[in-house]
Amino acid sequence: MSSTSQPIGVIAKLLDLSERRVQQLSREGVIPKVNRGQYDLIGFRMPGGVGETTGISQFLHQ
Repeated sequence: MSSTSQPIGVIAKLLDLSERRVQQLSREGVIPKVNRGQYDLIGFRMPGGVGETTGISQFLHQ
């Protein structure tokens, strides 16, 4: 396990999302999956490029 990877439950709580939504975002390439049940929040990518902060909450909670 990478030192920056966390279990899905931790990522879901940090982002105030369901575990299912974390999995969906992983499939969409937004949250990188490290191993089974482990995700890397450091590699989190927002569509729109660097510095895109408008609508992050809306995007995550679609």
